[in-house]
Amino acid sequence: MLTPLESRRTELERHGLRIASLCIASALCSLASAQEISLNAFGDMNYGYKFGDPASDNAAEAFEAFGEDPYPKSSHSGFGLAGTDFVLTAELPGDIVYLGEVNFQVERGQQTEFEIDVERMFIEKRVVPWFAIQAGLFFTPVGYFNRTLYARAFLMTSIQVPDLFEEETGFVPTHTVGLHAHGSIMLPAMHRLDYAVSFGNGRTIDPVRNVYARDDDGWRSITAMLEWFPPWLNETRIGLSGWLDRIESYRLTRLGETRNIRDTGNPKFKLLEIGVDVHFVAKSQWVNVLVEGVFQNHHDIDDTLPAAQQDTRLWGLIAELSLNVGPEGEWKPYVRYDIVELPENGGPYYGLRADGDEIARVYTPETQLGMLGLAWDAAVPLRLKLEYSRSFTGPRAANAVIAQAAFAF
Repeated sequence: MLTPLESRRTELERHGLRIASLCIASALCSLASAQEISLNAFGDMNYGYKFGDPASDNAAEAFEAFGEDPYPKSSHSGFGLAGTDFVLTAELPGDIVYLGEVNFQVERGQQTEFEIDVERMFIEKRVVPWFAIQAGLFFTPVGYFNRTLYARAFLMTSIQVPDLFEEETGFVPTHTVGLHAHGSIMLPAMHRLDYAVSFGNGRTIDPVRNVYARDDDGWRSITAMLEWFPPWLNETRIGLSGWLDRIESYRLTRLGETRNIRDTGNPKFKLLEIGVDVHFVAKSQWVNVLVEGVFQNHHDIDDTLPAAQQDTRLWGLIAELSLNVGPEGEWKPYVRYDIVELPENGGPYYGLRADGDEIARVYTPETQLGMLGLAWDAAVPLRLKLEYSRSFTGPRAANAVIAQAAFAF
């Protein structure tokens, strides 16, 4: 039981707390009135039908025995809810911007797994038109697709997320936490040069596990991008980007092999990862072209791996051609070709997957996929697509038909 003095003190504390709360609320209201806050969202619904034998019987057998998922990534069957990507942007005083992007998505290789995936979360200070700096979680400035189209089906002409930039395959480092500087430099005759440089946490012990809070090996990833915008057509851009990272992980030589990373004496390796991306984008009144290629090399720093794995390479290509048909160009027939070639059995790194204290080697398939489709801008916030795809290699069914409704608001 409180004494009279204690009761009086409690009453004053309550009044003081209420006054403080009102002051905070008032300050927040004043601050909010000085801000511009916007919320955008991107989402899509799909229906897929697969038919025919697997493109490669050997790949299908290896995937069934040693694949990490019940089904290959982006192999649509029946109705599918891909999820919704929410982007919150706040324009703060002093040319400061906060951006948060959260994706509620279904894991593409699973049947019922739903997850919350934070794509970006950073604060940016715009200093001058040719220089701004970000701190937080952001897309690495690698290429065109990763920075511009990732997780946004509404902005894509075709349907399927390329395996080359699929976060759940981990072929290319798509995200990092750290510092990111970028800007635009105007050149004579209406030309423009964009640049970006990032310095942040690098790869972890497997290519798909992002540890945003830290980078344990003491090495930071460096990425740089240069993009030229000539004043040709509706939009033209030519870009070159590259990255450098060091990877430290555990050596597993056989598919299906597992290790406990807490056990001492497990053999480890260190790789130097060097990647290069080249992209070309041209959009005109009638024709659109997207070509993007990636080359990546892993070099064994300590010479601990077998000779055949001391230098392993990945290369991939995305090529898409589409037309703009109709009074407003709302009909877009298109053709696309994807290819990803991996070192044998995924090399020393691409096939690794960690779960808790266990790390395992899984079968990681290559990609060779042709697509033919039609996109229709049915309304300002709605794009409908129908696509036939033919798989030439890997465990996917040889043929697939996919319908998609992609929206934005």
